[in-house]
Amino acid sequence: MPEESAPDRPTPIRPGWKSVVLVCKACEKRRKGPKKIAAREVARQIGRACRDAKVPRARVVLTTCLDVCPKKAFTIVAASPDGLITTIAFRRGDDAAAAVATLFPPVAGDTPQSNSTSSAPSAT
Repeated sequence: MPEESAPDRPTPIRPGWKSVVLVCKACEKRRKGPKKIAAREVARQIGRACRDAKVPRARVVLTTCLDVCPKKAFTIVAASPDGLITTIAFRRGDDAAAAVATLFPPVAGDTPQSNSTSSAPSAT
């Protein structure tokens, strides 16, 4: 009786990035899509904001339709290393740094400690 060989299994690999951000490039082609801003420019803004915010090795990727389709906005989806998936609508004029802060909220205990004093007046 001949032995049946097991089918080949996919080989897991370890990418050089930890977080992924998907920017829908189909949004700019929709009739009710965003005007005067391109998906590639949005991806660049988000990528720069990720670097400035020190998001761990984020990879920004243009993708086809994510089937969310907000009016006059791009759909952006982010998956962080802790498994959290966040979706936002990014409109022309929105701040990329604020978008990244929404996509990658700080984890409890990761907030940097400020050396400044409290702004509340002291009672004397």
